[in-house]
Amino acid sequence: METTTGSVTRDSAESQIRQAHAVYKSRGFTDDATASLIANSLAYRSMSEEEAGELFVELGMAERGVNDFYNPPLEYVDMKITTMVYSKFEPDTGAPIGAADAVEYAARATSCFAGGEPWRDCTLNYHPVDGCFLEGAVLQECKRVSRAMSGRGTLKPADGEKCWNYAKGPSINLPYQAQTQSQIRLAQASAPAAAPVAQTPVRVNTWNRPVCTSAFSNGPAICDPETGC
Repeated sequence: METTTGSVTRDSAESQIRQAHAVYKSRGFTDDATASLIANSLAYRSMSEEEAGELFVELGMAERGVNDFYNPPLEYVDMKITTMVYSKFEPDTGAPIGAADAVEYAARATSCFAGGEPWRDCTLNYHPVDGCFLEGAVLQECKRVSRAMSGRGTLKPADGEKCWNYAKGPSINLPYQAQTQSQIRLAQASAPAAAPVAQTPVRVNTWNRPVCTSAFSNGPAICDPETGC
């Protein structure tokens, strides 16, 4: 029997996930990357946890269990395997990770997601969780965390709340970075752009997003980063 959740039916959600899975596999995406990106889709969220778990098992993507996406391991180093699910923006292009149509997004997802370790493979231009533009000290901090996650540095206790992840708990209630316009304008006004360095590629904020004021992630945005609240 076909059931409906939101605007996606149970049958169409399953069909989307199966098709998206096939597209990711044809593009060489790992199971971890495929599972994390599908878990960002409306189709995935339209299914019950039990239904999604059974489908993931069938498709070979559930060795660690679907519930790990909601309750990942406590050790931050061990969270690398599921932390991609918290990314809402492609760090290199800045494009929002497609949620409405899992199949359409699977065909155009940035190739640096394919290995399941974007902190190692992606160029950092935009904050993966918050979508703001990375510059200056904040960019360097995200690069440091990314290097540490790739095994080329030491993760500090607070790093689990920066760049690729965010603090989870009822006491955390932070605004989406793009909404703190006055703080961003002040930061932009007091920090003039550095002179271009020879042979350094020019980084362009193609989405015209606010510049990040911190490497700390605010978590899932309540307001749409493109249209606002």
